Amino acid sequence: MNKQVNQKAWFLVLPVVILVAFNAVIPLMTVVNYSVQETFGDNVFSWAGVIWFEQVLN
Repeated sequence: MNKQVNQKAWFLVLPVVILVAFNAVIPLMTVVNYSVQETFGDNVFSWAGVIWFEQVLN
């Protein structure tokens, strides 16, 4: 009565999981990057750190 379970279907799910993770992680990294930098136009960025977060919390 030992039924062997076939786990090969996970190889069909794996590309979808990778695609969703890639589409979620890259935009999140971009948002975090822009949240700690200040721009003065012309794509000139300077480090702002957590100053804006401190101002919002105070």
